[in-house]
Amino acid sequence: MNNHVLLRTKISQPASRRQIVDRPQWLGRIARGMDFRLSAVNAPAGSGKTTLLGQWINRSEHKVAWLSLDERENDLRRFWRYAVYSLSQQISPDMENRLLPLVAGFAPGNVSSFIDVLLNELYEFSRPLAFVLDDYHVIWNDEIHVSLEYMIDYLPDSVHLFIASRTELPFKGYTRWLARRELNVVAEGGLAFSEEEAGRLCRNIMGKPLSDPVVRMLVQKTEGWAAGLQLALISMQQEEDSGRFMHDFSGRDRGITHYLFHEVLSGLEEPLRRFLLDTSILKRLNAEICAEITGERESKAMLRTLKSRGLFLLPLDSNEEWYRYHQLFAEYLEHELKQQAPERWKALHGKASRAYARSGWLEESIDHAQRAEEYASASVLINRYVETALQKGELGTVLVWLEQFPQDYTLPVRLSLLHAFIFIGTGNFTEAEDLLQRIEDTLHGLTSPEERAEGLSGLFFVKANLAFSSGKFTEWFRFAETIQAKLPEDAVFFNFNYNTGEPFVRNTAFGLKGVMTASTASVGTKFIDILQSHGWGDSMICQYVVQSLAEGYYEKNMLKECLFWLDTLAEGRRYRQTPGLFVPFRLTLARLKLKEGQRQTARAIVAETLDKMERGGEFHWVRPLRAFTAMLDALEGKLPQAAETLRALPVSLNHRVTLEQSLEFMTLARVLLLQGAYEDALGLLAALRLQAEEGELINVTIAIATLQARAEHSRGRLREAAAFLRTALRLGLPFGYVRTFADEGVPIYRLLEELSVSTGPVDEAMIAYIAMLMEVMAAEGNAGGKEREAGPPVVEPLTPKELEILDLLRRGDSNQEIADGLSLTLGTVKVYVSRIYSKLGVSSRVQALLKAQEIL
Repeated sequence: MNNHVLLRTKISQPASRRQIVDRPQWLGRIARGMDFRLSAVNAPAGSGKTTLLGQWINRSEHKVAWLSLDERENDLRRFWRYAVYSLSQQISPDMENRLLPLVAGFAPGNVSSFIDVLLNELYEFSRPLAFVLDDYHVIWNDEIHVSLEYMIDYLPDSVHLFIASRTELPFKGYTRWLARRELNVVAEGGLAFSEEEAGRLCRNIMGKPLSDPVVRMLVQKTEGWAAGLQLALISMQQEEDSGRFMHDFSGRDRGITHYLFHEVLSGLEEPLRRFLLDTSILKRLNAEICAEITGERESKAMLRTLKSRGLFLLPLDSNEEWYRYHQLFAEYLEHELKQQAPERWKALHGKASRAYARSGWLEESIDHAQRAEEYASASVLINRYVETALQKGELGTVLVWLEQFPQDYTLPVRLSLLHAFIFIGTGNFTEAEDLLQRIEDTLHGLTSPEERAEGLSGLFFVKANLAFSSGKFTEWFRFAETIQAKLPEDAVFFNFNYNTGEPFVRNTAFGLKGVMTASTASVGTKFIDILQSHGWGDSMICQYVVQSLAEGYYEKNMLKECLFWLDTLAEGRRYRQTPGLFVPFRLTLARLKLKEGQRQTARAIVAETLDKMERGGEFHWVRPLRAFTAMLDALEGKLPQAAETLRALPVSLNHRVTLEQSLEFMTLARVLLLQGAYEDALGLLAALRLQAEEGELINVTIAIATLQARAEHSRGRLREAAAFLRTALRLGLPFGYVRTFADEGVPIYRLLEELSVSTGPVDEAMIAYIAMLMEVMAAEGNAGGKEREAGPPVVEPLTPKELEILDLLRRGDSNQEIADGLSLTLGTVKVYVSRIYSKLGVSSRVQALLKAQEIL
């Protein structure tokens, strides 16, 4: 909650200030920005950019989302997380719930797919919306520039971006937007005050008018620079002889800055001057934090005095509890402090670190600890915060912290492991390998068995991540074989959640993006065996590999193996607590029932899962589940109902196609196909396939090509249909894909039949592959004619107690939980479960769960 306090100061619009001068000419230029895609407010520091934008906002009737940036937002995920926070305040709190998991989960280099989802959310908001990014000059990360430019290019007509920066905006599309009249240049090079405006500013600050010659001289010497004018007027207030001040006041461009700041600071009484210098190290401050680092009990009164004198103290919230100094003023003050008293500067940063840590603001605490060169403290703080940072996906922020340690400082092993883990997450495999080798050498030299065991545990997991990310499994297996003892768990690596957005784990690195061969299955099985042998079968990485094997075996039509791995997952409780496991697990169950023709059972599984996600506030997972429901509606011929479900997601032809929502858009394509809108379906599939190929998602690419074949076949274009299906078959052959084709039913069987007799180069492997698929589909009643109807399940009646226990099994309760809940012994529950299995004709928990969906 404390972090949200500081967050609100970043997304709160500037408070109205009494000394603001009305500047209608510039306000009009900003207001015109609502007719443009982008408005650029470029002007030097102290020119009044923020003040002017705040003045316009306070008078505007439009919705305005505001984000004040600082250097820490150079983390790509952090930048977009804060953008989502800001926009959701004006659009819908649910937007935050839907998008933040995607911010944490998008793959390196694939931010555009996330932005497409964000654009679709903005598309739904039809009212005019202004989005202001203040202080954009602090952003140096090219990835952010590229991703923001992508967003600007595709902004809905109702959304208008305003960027305030000291420097020219770094976008390649700048001249293109200008030529298309999509760019509104509010100020380029300055927001200079005219003599008339300066005169009004004089009256507001001095409380009395100054003569025209004095105002004219002030404007000439400051060149109308807002900060210079304000500083000069404050200095004149402190100077008894204003004439002497004007005589001494000289300078060109921004060379007057030092003189003016010096004049202001030297004219203050000592307690106030010391308070300003000491608190200049704080980016955001309140009376409590100020009192802790300065020892000044009357900090609240000090802040009121600074504000009343116009000393560049800007309120950050409507309650005026939090403030910041004008950036230019803060830079000067901190420079003076560091020059005059370097040891005090360092000590104050240390005090600030401890004060922020006590309040739970660990990010600020880490920054100050590193500036104070208190590296041992910084290490401890990073260790405390790192799980939160990794959950948010802010690998870049942690990486910056780690790389700010001096080269001669020896990081604790755990932080070095985190460093390697982040290298892996950002695709820097060579750096990760080198660092892991150094860590391994360090561990061999440790004398403490406990420290060595903890380090080996982390090394084991980080190397496992490297194996899946780089595909180099042999080295990891060789390393794993050297570890004999059972190692302790490290929560960061043991509990790290690898899936925050994919409804099928096969789409992630742990499903090898659809690459499922005998060798990859063997690797996955061996990987699981090793983890389980060390007592880590319940680790998240192991659980995700288990689920990916279940999905892979379903695709290969090896359903006994699929059920075995689902049972392995169901034996623990981890999958129930983790949506990234639970949703894929349940959707795989639903697919199994669809394969058997049990559509109502599949619908019940999905409905129950959807209800759990909605009740748990896991709104991001609601979308794919509703899309799956729409697909079931389409299969049953309920096209209006399916279309209505998709519109409510929302997914339509007017939305940007995004790989992050591949299930939703493929379902829309199916509905369009069944409605006879073939051109629309094919256009949507072509856009989605391009993204799938770029993301190297083999399973999604095959599924899309198969749907393209169906669409072309449905409109009688057999040659084009055959070409698409050949592509899908060529991609699927090396991996033994079955269900992607077989689940499409009769239309694909007929196409396969035509391909099997078509002329062309003889490819024995392809002929055998087609024959195998046709054999599978024929056995399932999909060779044409009337679709096989599945009759109702016939089971021996269950007693009321057995039905009660079966319902608990369906919920996912373990035998021990059932025993505790019903006041039975564990042995008695096992007898009941065995009898239930016998009556239902099943042999595992998952098979019983599937039967339960049919009869309860």
